[in-house]
Amino acid sequence: MLIQTWACVFFGLIFDVGHVLPGIFGAIIKYRVPQYPLLDMQEIVDLIAILVMVPAVFIHNYIVSGRKNPSFSSVLINIMFVVMWVNGHGQHLASNAIGRQMKIHHIVFNEDINGVLTPGLHPAYQLSEAFDEIISHHLWLIGVIGLNAGILILQWQNPLPANGKSTLWKEMAAAIPHGGAYFLLGVESGTVHLGLPFAVIVVLVTFILSQLGSTGWRRLPLFTYYFVTYSIS
Repeated sequence: MLIQTWACVFFGLIFDVGHVLPGIFGAIIKYRVPQYPLLDMQEIVDLIAILVMVPAVFIHNYIVSGRKNPSFSSVLINIMFVVMWVNGHGQHLASNAIGRQMKIHHIVFNEDINGVLTPGLHPAYQLSEAFDEIISHHLWLIGVIGLNAGILILQWQNPLPANGKSTLWKEMAAAIPHGGAYFLLGVESGTVHLGLPFAVIVVLVTFILSQLGSTGWRRLPLFTYYFVTYSIS
């Protein structure tokens, strides 16, 4: 059953790398697709990353559940939050790229054919910003929060056996970069008002569960993982 702890570690690393790597690639490699010269390396890696992260979610949840057949309702809820996460990811990717090109080509403020500016932002730029900074970010975070809550429920339903307790060092080590990534993503996306309350709830619930003699920290390693993650963030 300790495979649950390794699944937690690898999923966390895949999630962290999948959200940080595109920016690194975009800053280092200045490649553009010949057929689509406005498509840069960051956006290419972003497209690939989500194709890796989504299967990782389902594999991770399957392992955490003890490799049991999940109920129809749990699969449906899981798919719903994955769709929200991917939808937010895709909207952000597209609207951010379009908004960046609008800035480059000075289509930000209202300007007539004579170059005369009028007060306010260009309606098309406002629409791009709404999808980029508001809708996509909130869909993304709600999807991530829902998936994390589902993972914790699975762990509560499938604790490690009494003779298979985790040492917890792997979970705590992997939670450190995950907490940093969660903090940076929450601040950058302007969704602290959603991410912070959820983090506080997880920390409080995990502390309460840790005091229960029948379960405790070592039989619920994913609670430990997210306790450290959200404490850092």
